[in-house]
Amino acid sequence: MMLVGKLFDRLEDLCAAIAALLVVHVMLSISADVVGRYFLNRPIGWAIEFAEHALMALPFLSMAWLVRENGHVIIDVVVRLLPELLRRWLEVFVSLLAAATTGFACWFAVLTTLSLFRRGVKTIGIYPMDRYLLIALVAFGLGLASIEFLRLARRQMREIRR
Repeated sequence: MMLVGKLFDRLEDLCAAIAALLVVHVMLSISADVVGRYFLNRPIGWAIEFAEHALMALPFLSMAWLVRENGHVIIDVVVRLLPELLRRWLEVFVSLLAAATTGFACWFAVLTTLSLFRRGVKTIGIYPMDRYLLIALVAFGLGLASIEFLRLARRQMREIRR
C-alpha cells in the first residue's frame, strides 16, 4: 500500500512540474508574441490560444499536489477558537466533503468528456483542437484531488487516534 501511495505522490509531483513548465512556457511565448507583434510586425499565431488552454489546465494539474502540501487557502479564524478535538474532526469532515465535491465534479467532467468526444466538438480559434482533451484534463485533475482529499482525511483521522 505504501508503494501505491509513493507512486501517487510521484504522479502528483509530475503533474505539478508540468504545470510549472506550462507557466514558464506561457510567460515566454506571450513575451515572444508581444515582441514579435509590436517590434517585428510578426505575431506568433498560436501563443494566445496555447496560453488560454494552458491557463485552463494549470489549476487542475496542480490541485492534488497543492492539497498534499497543505498549500491551499484556509480561513480558520473561527475554527481556531474550537476545542482541539472538535477542530480536528471538523477538518476530517471538510476533507471528506472536499473529496465528495471533487469526486462529483470529476464524474461530471468524465461524462462531459465522453459527450464531447462522441460529438467531435472542437475549440473555437485559429488552431482548433478537440475540446474533450481539455475537459479530460479537468476530470483527471479533479480525480487526483478527490483521492488526495481522501488521503488527507485518513492522515487526519490517524492524528486524532494518537
